Amino acid sequence: GIKPVKNADNVWILKNHIYHMGGDSVQVGEASIDDSLRVSNIFVGRNNFYDNYENPVDVKESDMVVFSENALHGSANIVHNNADHCWFLFNKIYNAKSGLVCTGGTNIWFVGNYIYNIKHDPEDQLWNPDNGYSKGAAIHFRASEGGAIDNTIVDCDIGIQLTSGSLSYLTQGNLFSDRAESNGFSIFVANSDVANISVLDHNAMEDMRIKWKGKVYDNPTAFFGDSTQCGECIENSDLGLAYPESSPTLLEDSPAIDMNERKLPYLLYQETFGIDISVDSVGTSRPLELWDIGAFEYVNGVPNRPLDLVVPSTAN
Repeated sequence: GIKPVKNADNVWILKNHIYHMGGDSVQVGEASIDDSLRVSNIFVGRNNFYDNYENPVDVKESDMVVFSENALHGSANIVHNNADHCWFLFNKIYNAKSGLVCTGGTNIWFVGNYIYNIKHDPEDQLWNPDNGYSKGAAIHFRASEGGAIDNTIVDCDIGIQLTSGSLSYLTQGNLFSDRAESNGFSIFVANSDVANISVLDHNAMEDMRIKWKGKVYDNPTAFFGDSTQCGECIENSDLGLAYPESSPTLLEDSPAIDMNERKLPYLLYQETFGIDISVDSVGTSRPLELWDIGAFEYVNGVPNRPLDLVVPSTAN
């Protein structure tokens, strides 16, 4: 649909409706080009991308790329080929076999997204949730560095899948509800090497099931006791979500309220772009101290608005 691939900087792609492409709705960057030709400072906001032969979004060799407030559905969104400083902020991602996938990049941040109905093909007889490359994951990282912060993940086979890497992953402040597969995972960490570079805290899970250092945990007492990596995580059979117009709302008795805090990527974004992104997915300001787990903030009994691309601008 749109393809800034080399020798292109400071490109804005706003409010488009791009679908049924032979390739991607938007491809940013190109594989195997000289570093001097890498595109940079690309902002993609408030678009509707879906139902392509390839992907809604494909990010290759590029620097400083932001996707904010988009509706991305129908297939996976891919970051690879050593992209650097790529941000997915406050997007609505749904109805696909994979959600956000990073196979190679640094400073890759998935923040405040609402991700739902990510499921493997039911006719795939080889599907195996114990394989770190299996479909059905809302968020997948391998061979990369970055993290998943304050996302709400609903009705997915697997929540967050960390398969390989050597630098660091932050998995913080995410809310997992209504897992689609009983043998799937809230959080999948492939092995001890990946666990040793991963930080988990302030995550909220319904029907918790975690793979950590090769061991499966479905008992929060056992996991929180064995691991020092899930500080302030909570598990509850009901996290208090309602679904007005497919946009989750925390109910006033939700155990996820006021159980979260500001994370490093918020400061990093402000230092990099000069913009404070301390809001939720529908534009509600986050408190200076404690805020809610997930992509939505409960405020004084007033239901959150549907996710209709109304967040204040995250670009400069």
